[in-house]
Amino acid sequence: MTKRSILHNHHLASGATLKTYGEWEMPGEYIGNEQEYQAVRERIGLFDLSCITKIKITGESSLEFLEEVCTGNVSAMSEGKILNTLLCNEEGKIIAIIWLLMDEECFFIHSVAEKKRIIWEHINQYAQKYPEKGIKLEDVSESFGCLSVIGHKAIEIPKRLVSEDTIGLPYLGFEHGKIDDIECLLCRYGYTGEYEYRFIIPNESLEKAWKRIEETGKEEGILKCGLDVLDIFMLEMKSVNQNRDILEDTTPLQAGLHWMIYFRKEAFIGKESIFEEKEKGIPRKLITITLEDGQPLKENTQILLDSEKIGFIVHSGYSPTLKKEIGMAYIESEYAWVGLEFEVETTTEKMRKLKTVSAPLFITKTVIVAQEG
Repeated sequence: MTKRSILHNHHLASGATLKTYGEWEMPGEYIGNEQEYQAVRERIGLFDLSCITKIKITGESSLEFLEEVCTGNVSAMSEGKILNTLLCNEEGKIIAIIWLLMDEECFFIHSVAEKKRIIWEHINQYAQKYPEKGIKLEDVSESFGCLSVIGHKAIEIPKRLVSEDTIGLPYLGFEHGKIDDIECLLCRYGYTGEYEYRFIIPNESLEKAWKRIEETGKEEGILKCGLDVLDIFMLEMKSVNQNRDILEDTTPLQAGLHWMIYFRKEAFIGKESIFEEKEKGIPRKLITITLEDGQPLKENTQILLDSEKIGFIVHSGYSPTLKKEIGMAYIESEYAWVGLEFEVETTTEKMRKLKTVSAPLFITKTVIVAQEG
């Protein structure tokens, strides 16, 4: 059965184009990706992210349990911190990229909507395997909504609505707060290169909170946005999009996500396989590419060197800032270096060239201002 946000009727009335994300029907766009893109890069975009996976973990051994199922250093976490980490299977393949939140008496797993079923099955399997750990899992995805403000001026929203002190909320940190009388969990993320805050709010208060955020951001030019535009921000910053860039057989090292692994901890699911690949050599790597002609590329388009296939495109999109097509590709490790040019396979005689580049592809206004401050 299709799930919908509490704001579903509001989205329809506002002219949003709806799309499916996992089990959810959510706004794909409102007035067009280009205008929504500019709103985020220059001002503030308002997003309904109520579809994200939200799982609550409790139990005396929950930290020990999560240390085993996650690749990151869970033991080093403290209350109010968020750990961006991975769930892997025994073969060292990525199951999901998650954000692990440590609250006073529990943990929360947040991730994209499309990964909820596989995340639930994976962690539940291990919770059932060790009943003596007393782990309790609760899917709260439909109990709480999630509203996000992203953009150069997005920091103004929590400052005005929650507290001036939220300016000190660190990246990958969260705190309990209130929007008027509405209880919320305010989280700071950042995979777009801009300020990004998420408000986790009980569903019964979601519509009221949405209206307050709209009112508060009006003078800053806040714009309601759909979820599709988020993909291009991630491409520009080389933030891995797990719905597009992570294939069934992708490992953390191939995707460049070694920084989500705490290699020194005694054990975690998939550790032996990951270490084995590390020692034997990584066969392919995920790398950012650009195309000067600006024409889109299909998934699985082959990358050629002297007519030999050495990689393939996983996805691409048009960057309004760079005014060119950019994308992500898997390329054999010996060729996965920045600054190289390759050809791509086409159905015509005309060959197209791509270039491997470093990321982020540019420094956002948010970062420039933060550095100057």
